[in-house]
Amino acid sequence: MKCVSKLLALCALTLSLWQAQAAIDLTGYGPQPADRTKPVIEAWIGDLVTAYNIINPVDLPDPGNRLFRVNSGDSTAPAAFPTFDGGLSITLPAGYYEYFVLHWRGPHGGFSQAFYVGDTPGGGVNFDSPWQLNLAGTQLKQYDLSWYAGFDLVTAVPEPSTVLAGLFAVLPMGFAAFRATRNRQS
Repeated sequence: MKCVSKLLALCALTLSLWQAQAAIDLTGYGPQPADRTKPVIEAWIGDLVTAYNIINPVDLPDPGNRLFRVNSGDSTAPAAFPTFDGGLSITLPAGYYEYFVLHWRGPHGGFSQAFYVGDTPGGGVNFDSPWQLNLAGTQLKQYDLSWYAGFDLVTAVPEPSTVLAGLFAVLPMGFAAFRATRNRQS
């Protein structure tokens, strides 16, 4: 019996670690954007996260603005991120940015995908080109990667009332320390 419970615990731990490493594909939670300009992509990923949070019991954090974009054939990329020249897959390092948007070439402007990868430290997350299907559901073709972009989280700005409450909580301690120091000196 102990062996079975240990095996179940090990399976649960393995599953939780696998889920923590897996990227969540947000693409199915909303329509594709009409164009690929920065404000449209930023609004699109925000809408996908909102839709995901409504449908699922776990809330994903709000994505911030796009921090970088790497185009196919571009020789500049942030440190630790790959440059590429097309390709059907790419591995992006985990632990730097929480969201990625990838755009694959194809008919009618191509296809974009949005992923939440969390802040998993180390390793990398592999992204593969989606298959284009015909009406019968037969896989036809995969398309090359056109560009990818990284998004960080929105940094919460504290409300003024929160800042004042913190100040009034710390101020008496600072005043008491000042008086104690002054009394010791005299």
